[in-house]
Amino acid sequence: MIACSGSSSEDDAGLVPDAATDAPADAGADEDAGTDGSDGSADEDGVADGSADEDAGTDGSDGSADEDGGGDAGDADDPTWTDQYDITWTIIPEGTFEMGCSVMDDTCLSYEKPRHTVTVSSFALMTTEVTQAQYQLVEGENPSGHQGCPNCPVEAVDWNYARVFCQAVGGRLPSDAEWEHAARAGTSTRYYCGDNVDCVDDIAWHMLNSENQTHPVGQKTPNDFGLYDVLGNVQEWVEDCWHDNYVGAPSTGEVWVGGDTVDCGARSPRGGAFNNSALSSLRVSAKDQYYVPGYWQRYLGFRCAMDLE
Repeated sequence: MIACSGSSSEDDAGLVPDAATDAPADAGADEDAGTDGSDGSADEDGVADGSADEDAGTDGSDGSADEDGGGDAGDADDPTWTDQYDITWTIIPEGTFEMGCSVMDDTCLSYEKPRHTVTVSSFALMTTEVTQAQYQLVEGENPSGHQGCPNCPVEAVDWNYARVFCQAVGGRLPSDAEWEHAARAGTSTRYYCGDNVDCVDDIAWHMLNSENQTHPVGQKTPNDFGLYDVLGNVQEWVEDCWHDNYVGAPSTGEVWVGGDTVDCGARSPRGGAFNNSALSSLRVSAKDQYYVPGYWQRYLGFRCAMDLE
């Protein structure tokens, strides 16, 4: 795999204090890769610049619901709770699912294959993407390009900053497998609303209905686990290192950092964004872009996960 490096556009520069300015590597979705037309080029040696600090780690923090979360975990009758940061968490039930290219999807890229069986233990996940108001409360700043919308997802946050926030609220970034298990919510179709792209308008903000900007979280129809905006609005960072395919992928929800096709100098966010095509980038299995950990843009956000005890 070749990871690219470059610089953000002048229009977007300076959104995050001291943020790295490495441009993304695109794994196959040139038409909707960004919002500013930046197009990084590959280094001669194929190594990504601006990767995470050595102490950033790849295994996430070990936060739990009752130690650091600031609230009591939900239960079977009410699987949600709200913590001291006004963050609502949802318990994601354990389950086994087929990860990767959906059965009826003939548009999958090699990065989404082979489809494989994964069993994920129960964990908690934020019900919505982290909002600007929540980020401001915890970090004392709002790096977003789309200002004046406290309930919009925070964006222009790189992978490192996302990890710092999640650890501050007692959580961590979800693994790639946890994210897809939560996004599918028991479904096996291209989108969690079905195989037909016509259903996507009801569940997600994308390039044809967003007016090229983020929107307040929780306005679209949630999936069957009660999660909002899992597809669209902003792309969501996950913990895993980038892999060219799923050969040798774990059969559990653990973070995947090894293997023959690994590149921990790059990370792949999930779910697509307001500026992405629903036909390609908002499919649940889609992994068509990857970025160095220090890269930030106005379509990159996140939601946190939390271990349960």
